[in-house]
Amino acid sequence: MRLYVITGDHGDEVETARIVEAALEGGANVIQLRKKSMPKPQQYRLALALRTLTIAHEALFIINDHPALAIAADADGVHLGQDDLPPEVVRALPGFEGRLIGRSTHTLEEAKAAIDEDVDYIAVGPVYPTPTKAGRPAVGTSLVSEVAAIADRPFVAVGGIDHDNAPDVVGAGRIGAPTARADCHQARGGSPMSDVSVTLNGKPRMVEDGVSLLDLLKELDVAPSRVVIEHNREIRRKDDFAKTVVHAGDELELVYFVGGGSADDDAFVVGGRTIRSRLIHGTGKYPSNDVLARCLEAAQPDMITVAIRRLNLEGGRSELEGIDLRRFTLLPNTAGATTADAAVRLARMA
Repeated sequence: MRLYVITGDHGDEVETARIVEAALEGGANVIQLRKKSMPKPQQYRLALALRTLTIAHEALFIINDHPALAIAADADGVHLGQDDLPPEVVRALPGFEGRLIGRSTHTLEEAKAAIDEDVDYIAVGPVYPTPTKAGRPAVGTSLVSEVAAIADRPFVAVGGIDHDNAPDVVGAGRIGAPTARADCHQARGGSPMSDVSVTLNGKPRMVEDGVSLLDLLKELDVAPSRVVIEHNREIRRKDDFAKTVVHAGDELELVYFVGGGSADDDAFVVGGRTIRSRLIHGTGKYPSNDVLARCLEAAQPDMITVAIRRLNLEGGRSELEGIDLRRFTLLPNTAGATTADAAVRLARMA
């Protein structure tokens, strides 16, 4: 472990992802997601973005406190505090196989116990006072030296370490010599992709640089025929999905049509009329009034459209003969007009 970076509790998903990306580019090879106050759904989205970043930079990704989140985001492991689940319980969780466990320690006795628990690495601290460990006294570099003397596995020093005091910490514990096992990354196979951050439906997301819209939809398991894409404020035609590519900083909006409403009675009132069905039913082009009547009975609409035409003085039946119009709210249209003036006249008569 060369440089182990822990995210602060401040900062939203976008800001945190940018900071982590900068840390990885600066040489960090372990990232821990630690957001004590961030809601779980946001942590999950952020974890997915950081997972992609860490794979791209061949770094380990650790989740603080939450084994289930580590499994869901396919992280390399989880970091446990003294008040969290025992390591042996976490290792037995379905889906946790092959992942790492780290353990926070604040005394030499806790460090020895962590070694007996067979965790994969130990964290010692806080070495210096830090607002992220409010109320917990600093342990100083002396504990770092004591743990270094007994540690038979990787360990890191945490808490209040900055550019100025880092050399003292490294000197006290010879931090940096051990390396964490890397089989988690090797098991994934293949070489890391070059990923970039984009904004997808208002949220940060890591995608492969230069991926086409068509391939992106495949990754999202979305049928191209069912979605409309706005790419950098321009609507993209479906014929262009395969040749339109995505780069860092791009903005994407994906929308599609879904059914809405509730099974409950959520009627609304328009012009004094109560409407319960969202269906507006047409009445034209049916082979017979009987067919139309049966369709209306099956659909149970509250509103139907009707065409306004001149009365046929030579006889002939109306399309709506035999239909009980009292059941419906009528929505007239002027499909029978042949000119704009005629349409206006018919609309007034309606």
